Amino acid sequence: SDDGMSASIQLSVADLDEIKKQTTLLKSISSAFLTIATGAFHDVSGNPVNAISSTSALPASGFVADHVRPELWSFELDLHRRTITLHFSETVNVSSLSVVQFTLFAPTSSESLTLTSVTVSNSTNAPLVVLHIGKQNFDDLRELTEIATNINNTFLAITSAAIVDMNFNPVMATSMQAVQFTDDRNRPYLVAFAVNLTAETLTLTFSTTVRSSSLTIPALTLQGATAATANIIATLVNDTILISQNHPVQVLRLGLHDLNALKINTNLFTVLANSFLSFTDSFVTDMSGNKIQPVLSSAGFPCAAYYRDYTPPVLISFAINMDFGWVRLVLDETVLSASIQLPQLTFQQGRFNFSTIAFQLTGGQVLTTDGPVQEFMLLQSDLYNLQRLEICRSLANCSVSFPPQALTDMRGNAIVPASSMDPVFAYLDLPDVTRPYLVSFSVNMTEASLTLVYSKPVRATFLQPAQITLQNFFNAGYAYTLTGGSTNGLPNIVLKLFFSRPDLDRITASDQLLTSRSTSWITFTQDSIAD
Repeated sequence: SDDGMSASIQLSVADLDEIKKQTTLLKSISSAFLTIATGAFHDVSGNPVNAISSTSALPASGFVADHVRPELWSFELDLHRRTITLHFSETVNVSSLSVVQFTLFAPTSSESLTLTSVTVSNSTNAPLVVLHIGKQNFDDLRELTEIATNINNTFLAITSAAIVDMNFNPVMATSMQAVQFTDDRNRPYLVAFAVNLTAETLTLTFSTTVRSSSLTIPALTLQGATAATANIIATLVNDTILISQNHPVQVLRLGLHDLNALKINTNLFTVLANSFLSFTDSFVTDMSGNKIQPVLSSAGFPCAAYYRDYTPPVLISFAINMDFGWVRLVLDETVLSASIQLPQLTFQQGRFNFSTIAFQLTGGQVLTTDGPVQEFMLLQSDLYNLQRLEICRSLANCSVSFPPQALTDMRGNAIVPASSMDPVFAYLDLPDVTRPYLVSFSVNMTEASLTLVYSKPVRATFLQPAQITLQNFFNAGYAYTLTGGSTNGLPNIVLKLFFSRPDLDRITASDQLLTSRSTSWITFTQDSIAD
């Protein structure tokens, strides 16, 4: 101002901000006083002004309150430090800040994030306010792919309720682009993992949101101890899949092959104490492309939560070779071969009804080790009984039933039973192609019968007596071809043929047939019997 009886002083922005920081200074006329130091200014003759001390401060004769609303001039987003720095036009009251009035967005995207978990880093009122982004908001922000990934898509909108200045003037609502963007350079790391073998999942919790598409499953190794050894590790390489999106928590669905490879190892992931994992830095990246901090196989990461397998195994189908007596069981998971109780298996002709023929095994030999496919050989006697009863002559009449005691999986879960009303049908039934042959025969002339012992069960109804000829060993000219006869009609290895009356009369009329071992020989054609 010009020389005169009054003077006007323009406060600097810095001084004004310092004044506004004071909660009891210049808020009304009752808090407006002035002190002057000697020499603060001089009159026109050069005489210094008389000092006014704080004990006799001069009260203001007039007071005009601050009615100017603060403005947000600019902001910076630092993902590395997880901060938002706000630059206001004047000192603001940090205690009045309402985080839910701040929204990160991009004009070209429908994505946005309204802040909720934010703390104010600076404890004093000032024109500069630093917000620290909490974990939840940071993870939520990193899941989004169209905002706050670079300076071009980093915008902030605030409402007038976001904050007030020291005189309770609300901030001007506005939106603007960031003046500075700093990407995240922190490498993610594994926080914890859990395994659920009933749900067949592996859940990994990371320190921040990771990009699901970057997850490389073969880089992950499951191991049964802190330091991995060759016999207690499993690398997931087959059919395990990721079922999560971009998120700090990633869930892997263990595939059938990987799950079976895991279950077959009794030293791996059977309890919490032998559940560890390791991975290379190529396993996964965060949303900024930072590679995961690796977990070395020599210092495996321990499991935080372990849920054992409570799912019972299921027999999907089976195959049988009725020629050699070989059976293959196909199950939905690895089972303990030593748990198989073959006498618990009953083979039957399709679904049960009152005329269904069935046979329960008496034993057999398991050929395979632990796994989802089990093979065994039938006892020869059991195979003959199945052939005799004409079970499994085709897929339509080939099924098996069993109780839960038949076998267990690797964790002792009993198999889901298959009742005779709802048995499991074969997917492959290889027929019996071995031709029967006559092992021996005997004659009983008292009961007028011929007992034939074959190598396998034959059908009595297929017997053609007219294809059988009796003869003398020393004199082939003495021979007689049967014309008829009867049997008990049941398939069996041993078949008894009763001579017809005419045949018996012809045989007994000759002293050259069936009178001794040398006169008791037979020949027959291939059409005489069939299995």
